[in-house]
Amino acid sequence: VIAYYYLCKYGVNTKLIIVDKKIIYEWIFDTYRIDKKNLKYYNDSINLNPNEWYIDAIFGIGLNKPIKNKYKSIIKDLSTCKNIISIDAPSGIFCDTGLSGNIFVKSKYILTMNYPKVCYFFNDGYLAYDKYYILDIGLIKVNTNNYIKLIETSDIESLLPKLSKIDDKYNRGRLLLICGSAGNTG
Repeated sequence: VIAYYYLCKYGVNTKLIIVDKKIIYEWIFDTYRIDKKNLKYYNDSINLNPNEWYIDAIFGIGLNKPIKNKYKSIIKDLSTCKNIISIDAPSGIFCDTGLSGNIFVKSKYILTMNYPKVCYFFNDGYLAYDKYYILDIGLIKVNTNNYIKLIETSDIESLLPKLSKIDDKYNRGRLLLICGSAGNTG
């Protein structure tokens, strides 16, 4: 709803499709002065244009159950569209594991706040997007997952030897990997 407000404010021809009539928070519509008479409610008669852009904000980051009924139907419809921007995580992906609720949106981009979500790197979540962007919206950086760290190139590049473009695997040295746990090597 907030994205809809700002897109309209900046002159973008925009439609807001609500999936469930029961989940309308009056205070959001009042705060952003959105006229509910112009809302569209998702049903089987809505045809999505595969060439238009869609913002996927069907679920929040707390999703943890299989997708059914009209939610499954809209995700199936969205799967025919190639231009999808998801907020925080593609709908249908469980944020904490990257597993899916049996169907998920395939996003071109994810816009997320503060930090990447665990689901971007595991299971179906790894397949559910092309690229993600972290938006700084002024939140205090809090590391709630002390057991997970995202290692980026800048973290290790000073540790790596500088190699010539013509080096091969026989003169680059050796590497020892110790990984996995008993019975789960890999």
